[in-house]
Amino acid sequence: MNPDKPPVIIDKGKINKYLVKLNELKSQYSDEISSELVHSNDKDSKFKVRKGWFTTVTLWLGSIEKTYKKGSLPISAALVDRINETISLFTSKEFVDKERVAREDIDTANGIIDETIRELERVLQ
Repeated sequence: MNPDKPPVIIDKGKINKYLVKLNELKSQYSDEISSELVHSNDKDSKFKVRKGWFTTVTLWLGSIEKTYKKGSLPISAALVDRINETISLFTSKEFVDKERVAREDIDTANGIIDETIRELERVLQ
């Protein structure tokens, strides 16, 4: 232990909240790409193809990144870099202006969600 650096105080409640939300985003929304646009106010809007889903993913990833920067989430810097890259990708003008979300976009989001879940679960062990 480094005596110059205070120990990290892990907020297990916060980590569990992140895990619940990320698992929900991963498993409770369909990967299907509908032939028609799906809007947030549609009767069945539980599709990852919605831009609103990507906004929610970036907000939660951003919250995790902020918790890391505060020093209260001991995850790898490499994961934080990938989180920041993903946030930049999904908030870029190019992505926002896309007419339709592509399979590749959903796969990228699912990948960072899976990686983040694994890392958060590791922290809780």
